[in-house]
Amino acid sequence: MINFWLGSTTQFIKCLEAETLRFKTYCVTGSGNSHLSDDDAKRLEIAIKEAHSTFDEMKNTNIDACIKELEKFVAKKIFNIDIHANLHYFAEVIQVALSERLYYAYPIHKAAVFYNWKDEWEQIYSCFDESVFDIWHGVDCWAMGQDTASVFHMMRVLEFGLEWLAKDVEVNMGVENWHNILDQIEKRIRETANTLPRGAEKSSRLQFLSEAAKEFRYFKDGWRNYVSHGRGIYDEYQARSVLEHVKSFMLTLAKAAKDP
Repeated sequence: MINFWLGSTTQFIKCLEAETLRFKTYCVTGSGNSHLSDDDAKRLEIAIKEAHSTFDEMKNTNIDACIKELEKFVAKKIFNIDIHANLHYFAEVIQVALSERLYYAYPIHKAAVFYNWKDEWEQIYSCFDESVFDIWHGVDCWAMGQDTASVFHMMRVLEFGLEWLAKDVEVNMGVENWHNILDQIEKRIRETANTLPRGAEKSSRLQFLSEAAKEFRYFKDGWRNYVSHGRGIYDEYQARSVLEHVKSFMLTLAKAAKDP
């Protein structure tokens, strides 16, 4: 997991390099012993804010010390030569800190899916709000090549849909396994078929319930039983298929939940 955006880090490093070169030029042209100007101070104050935004999450004591020292130098408007030395050292500290971290570059075709996950799954997690954790991790795991983990999280997403369906037909889900829950749901569907009056509403409801129960059976027998008990290992394409299938099915349930 990347816990800060590398893009913002790269942007700050470019800014730091530009400022270091600027103050090096001051020193070469004879302005090294001049006090920090107001314009340079304002620009560095903005850079310090960006530094906090970029690096505070890293909790690196050396970087934190550099930022604090730069803040002190800017406040006192010390000599340009001292600012240059501070910026130069700051760049070295960042280089060392970043060399000690591990990064993962999302493949381009996966990055697009990862960036759009909120929009594509919004109708689902807005209806089943607790599902957002597993949706995010399911998409992120797939994007990072953790395909079996992605399938596992998608099966957890389905739990919220199964819980809603059970409640809809007045079945207490409790801690029963999927097989027993689906048996009870299908029993209720058969009872509904015998009690509802004939008509379009009955046909529509029975069709929806029967198809939903069948889909859950399909997920249970095709993936959940295997991934939950450590018997299934999946590749990128299988996991992506599961992602899309779960998303499509959960969208159907979300629409039914919002507009019974």
